Amino acid sequence: MNKPTKIKELTSHEVSQLLTDKKFSKLKPSNCSQCGEKKRFLRRIFKVNGVAESKHSDDKTQNNIRLQFKQEYSIDFIFFKTHDGRFFVDSAVCEDCKSTAIVYDIDLFDPDTISEISKLTGQSKEEIIMGLRKTSDMLENE
Repeated sequence: MNKPTKIKELTSHEVSQLLTDKKFSKLKPSNCSQCGEKKRFLRRIFKVNGVAESKHSDDKTQNNIRLQFKQEYSIDFIFFKTHDGRFFVDSAVCEDCKSTAIVYDIDLFDPDTISEISKLTGQSKEEIIMGLRKTSDMLENE
């Protein structure tokens, strides 16, 4: 018998503590799809209980949770994260227009990310940064 899915919003203190973890914070709000704001977001993070670890990445499970968030919290965009064996939903609210349609992205120029890429590819950090800038410029000009 399946346990029911239970969702609990973290307190602002719990959110602050979780966001100090670099691994959890790599994927973060980058811009509001409604007004274009790029900096000021209020994070809302929820702990999800009752979902087997093998189902954290399951499309059906995630779609059911998305529907629940849309209905119960009026949140448009959510992002699923597994961290230290726990299952979370990460969302944000634009402080300018109050939209929850917030696009998330990874800061590729983060020093820790650059170090990880360097270790994986064997390229120097400088080569990685130059390649990322070149790719970024090329994509912006398309």
